Amino acid sequence: MNTIEIIESNKQIVELVTCSICNEILKTPLVSQCQHRFCSVCITQWLDKKCSCPICRNYLSITMMTNDILSANIINKLAVKCCLSDKEGNVCNHTTTYENINNHYKTDCEYAKVDCKYACGYSNFKEERIYHENNKCFKNPELKGKCKHCDEIIYVIKIKEHKLVCPNLLIRCESHGCNFAVIRCEMEQHMKLFKDRHMEQLKNLYEDTVKKFENFKKVNKKYIIAGKKCCEHYHKCRKCHASEVYSDAIDEAYEE
Repeated sequence: MNTIEIIESNKQIVELVTCSICNEILKTPLVSQCQHRFCSVCITQWLDKKCSCPICRNYLSITMMTNDILSANIINKLAVKCCLSDKEGNVCNHTTTYENINNHYKTDCEYAKVDCKYACGYSNFKEERIYHENNKCFKNPELKGKCKHCDEIIYVIKIKEHKLVCPNLLIRCESHGCNFAVIRCEMEQHMKLFKDRHMEQLKNLYEDTVKKFENFKKVNKKYIIAGKKCCEHYHKCRKCHASEVYSDAIDEAYEE
């Protein structure tokens, strides 16, 4: 469904600024050397396939097209009517000029879905959008709210910064795998009360790391032995196939 209707009384003017390819009002108008006008996208797609003007069939390339400033100015002054409607069929019918239609969508139209002016990603109709901008948008620099953890009144836009210092926010103890949940203002007390537990966890972590490292050395020692045997054998008999020697040496190392 068209969102606008051209109500310009002078039909010749409308025809002058109508694209001959899509039969719609020109969008980013271009004019050819043969004085034929087209939408920028329409004529570009046409010339990708053909090398002639859609009207007179004379030779034409995209480099021969220029911006049609005259048509753009005429289009901006055209009288138009907003045709947006709701689910019940109520139509806006607001009249304005073509150049002001987008401003009408953003400020006046009850049936246009417009993005939040603070660019937060929210989009809705006028009434819901205005309520969101004034009461809920986290990017509104003037909007204040109460922290649900400490009841402090803060700017909503700074809520992430506040979470880093909020005294009543539940956080996790990161001391040596403790992972105990406690509110931030009690973390210092937790660290004192569970000091022995943290040290025990640190000791266990250290012993586990040492054990893993020892196992790693044992496994790698077999490969080191296998590599040495391969080198020794290679120097004694260079006619042997290197891959076969290496394979045999590894087998011998594991048998030991």
